Amino acid sequence: MAAPIPTEPQDFPAAFARAWASREGAQIAALFTEDADFVNVTGLWWTGRDAITKPHDYALKSFFSDTELRPGRIETRRLGPDHAVVRCRFTLSGQRGPDGGTAGPRQTILVFVLQRGAEGWRAVTAQNTDVVPGKETHVNDGGLQAVDYRRRRATRAVPRHPSPKRLSLLRETLPARKPRLIQGHPGKLPCPFS
Repeated sequence: MAAPIPTEPQDFPAAFARAWASREGAQIAALFTEDADFVNVTGLWWTGRDAITKPHDYALKSFFSDTELRPGRIETRRLGPDHAVVRCRFTLSGQRGPDGGTAGPRQTILVFVLQRGAEGWRAVTAQNTDVVPGKETHVNDGGLQAVDYRRRRATRAVPRHPSPKRLSLLRETLPARKPRLIQGHPGKLPCPFS
């Protein structure tokens, strides 16, 4: 039996979580239009209900078989009377790791673009993104890794004045110019950046 189709867009995340708990990929796919697409957290892109059903069915019966998917913060934006964008931060717990042990919980943000039909609201597209706290982007340095450039900037000391070595390099690389004098200094010292 298919999961009930939500009658309001903001109810879609709860319907998705119920379909997840059924452990049936077809229950998840039933929430989508026939020609819908779904992009998962690693960028796999499935088009059509059958293509959405198969990988979800496999995952829900293997490494996601003991998981709980809990909706958290939900934001809904209507795009007219028959279309809406719904974002939801989900928490997933109970995933089985490759070693067979239980992995720690993780959060994802699922974005659904919904369309109202005769039965209720179905997704025409969805995209799932892993939440990586404290990171800004990913870098491919032989393997995809989440990174934070802000920490590097925050920990790097910014000198008020260039070091003697830096001054020497600046003098070597900058074209020779007549030195400007520092105004207001009693000895009117030459400015090192002239």
